[in-house]
Amino acid sequence: MNVCLVVMWKRLRSALLVSLFFMALQPAYAAIASNGVDDTDALQAQLDKGKDLVLTGTLIINRTLIVPSGVNITGGTLVNGNNMSGYLLANGTFLKFQNVSNSVIKNVTFKATNGFHLTGWLDAVVLIKDAVNITVSNCTFNLNQPYGKAGMEAVWITGPQSSKNNILSNKLKTCGIVYAENGASGTLVKGNSIINAHQNALTGTGNNAACASKDVSLIQNTIINAGRMGIEDFRYMDGTTIAANKIKGTGKSIKERVDGMGISCVGYNSKVTGNIIEDAQTYCIESGGNHHILIADNTIIDNELTATGIMSNVTSPPPSSHISNNSITRNNTIKGTYVAIAVFGNNPLNLSIERNNIQNPSSKGIDITSTAVNYQITVSGNHFIFSKAGKDKRTALSTYAATPQVNQLLTVANNILSYNDEIGMSKNTEYGFFITTNYVTFTHNIVSYHKQKVYPFFTNGVKLVGLKAIDNTANGVKL
Repeated sequence: MNVCLVVMWKRLRSALLVSLFFMALQPAYAAIASNGVDDTDALQAQLDKGKDLVLTGTLIINRTLIVPSGVNITGGTLVNGNNMSGYLLANGTFLKFQNVSNSVIKNVTFKATNGFHLTGWLDAVVLIKDAVNITVSNCTFNLNQPYGKAGMEAVWITGPQSSKNNILSNKLKTCGIVYAENGASGTLVKGNSIINAHQNALTGTGNNAACASKDVSLIQNTIINAGRMGIEDFRYMDGTTIAANKIKGTGKSIKERVDGMGISCVGYNSKVTGNIIEDAQTYCIESGGNHHILIADNTIIDNELTATGIMSNVTSPPPSSHISNNSITRNNTIKGTYVAIAVFGNNPLNLSIERNNIQNPSSKGIDITSTAVNYQITVSGNHFIFSKAGKDKRTALSTYAATPQVNQLLTVANNILSYNDEIGMSKNTEYGFFITTNYVTFTHNIVSYHKQKVYPFFTNGVKLVGLKAIDNTANGVKL
């Protein structure tokens, strides 16, 4: 009896394995355009069977397609129809991934016409909600939207269960990407081209401390003429890496020009490195100056001389008392701008501004305007180059006046100020170090100039308390 049962089990197992083998070999569903007919039901039926879709031609959908785990969609074009309903009508959502994993969308073109009733939230062609390892790659999003706050994004990733999703090498026109929201973490956004985003090109926001978004990487993306910001990474974003992106043109929406920053990185524990930013309208880079952020090796170009190169914003405290308030601004090259590097706000910070190359700001090189009761700021090893005329009065380094009761500890050391001959520069008044802050340690700084009218060290008549000056020179003469 036992022998018979064993034999029966072996036969049943063999049949089951053969069945599973042939199920795995089933071909993907080849979806071919049907000459203007609604393709929604046919596509959804195949998705419900767990089959991959290989699209050919232009297919019309009037409802959101719900994609299960492990299903891939490749090729072809998806366009919304004239009889939309559900999420497609309300949010412009063509594809929805919710509580699923391990799917790929590749080489699909998405085209959108008018008629959406957008809600202002979760409005996106591809919605990824509480999903894991969803990849959107080499797709094209042509949405034909005007500049403005309202509009659809290409991809929106949300939910605390969302992790390790990938947005790779896509081409976006008039839309952007919400790469993390409401706790979504571990997103990789790499190699995308984003042109004329209606508002932000890339956006991440951790909604609150309980739903922080962590460890996102934004790498090697190209952003051209964003309506508002190139990249906005804010609130409870923890450990974002923003590296090797090229951003040219922000604030192109007239109504949102005032917020036209290249990169706003005001989360915490973040790194902004190796980016190239040009033609930003307000700040080329904004950082939470007391949020433990590294700003390094970036190139900033502002030929209009109207923007601030790097703004260390300390108008708000760190989002958590457990976050270090140490931040570093290092090895950046800043060409032009109105102010190259600024520190502004009234909250404590510990900031090092070191080894930056600052070329021809029109008004100020480094401007420290802080009314914080406590701060420690080190300005060291920076090279200021002035070879073009600026404003009538220009300063290399300026600091805000403080009273003796506050504990503002400023170290200015080993900086070089170079004023080179050029027609017109002799008409300006140049202030090298315009210091009106108490308890400054001022050591080993060098100022060199020729025909210009330069005041190497200027206090504007303020009697400084606790000044410590050692081995500073102007044209070889000790100050």
